[in-house]
Amino acid sequence: MSDTVRLEGFAAPLKGQRLWICGPAETLGQQVQSRLTVLEEELVNRGRKVLVIQNAKDIPMMWSAKIQWDATFRVKETQDLRLALTYIQNAVKPVRVVWVGEEPPAAVLAAANSHEITFIGAGTMSPKLQWTAIFWHTTAEQVKIEETLTPRLGAQALHALNLHSVLRELKASQVGLVWSSIGESDKMGSVYWYDSEEAAPTTAMTTADMSALLHEIGDWMTHARY
Repeated sequence: MSDTVRLEGFAAPLKGQRLWICGPAETLGQQVQSRLTVLEEELVNRGRKVLVIQNAKDIPMMWSAKIQWDATFRVKETQDLRLALTYIQNAVKPVRVVWVGEEPPAAVLAAANSHEITFIGAGTMSPKLQWTAIFWHTTAEQVKIEETLTPRLGAQALHALNLHSVLRELKASQVGLVWSSIGESDKMGSVYWYDSEEAAPTTAMTTADMSALLHEIGDWMTHARY
């Protein structure tokens, strides 16, 4: 990173958060895979992965074939949405949901609001809902970022940020911008940079993670057929 950019690297935990990934259609796959890789480091591959697609005809989806999903839903009508929510709410936790295409209805985020459910939305439009973090690709347009940051940071703070210069430096360093309210004392949140093509280093398992993993293995052995 250039020394002229006074932003810290994003390092907040992703588990249980509501994340929106914004970028050109051709970059969304890489961005989603990057955040999923980071998340898997936290969850040590426990639980279930769910893919939900709604009105994503202009978004390339070949990347999704590289991921082993436990369930995939294509939402075309209300019944499809109900089935997806039923699965998400009853699946073995922790659950990570990847929703690609249009922003989901607010009721969907509310229904999936749990520390055991991580919701990752991805699309080309500026988000309107209450996400806890928003990730932009390094090629994202300044006007789209501004229309998202203004109601969150406020016009005065956004002006002080000197967004034009920040984005120029981030693009030169080939990293993206993040707005996050995760663990922030100020409800307006703060901005960081992140590498959309590089996963975070492996983190050590906590005692709680180890206990949950052993419990899951024990359940599997109890019900396994030999």
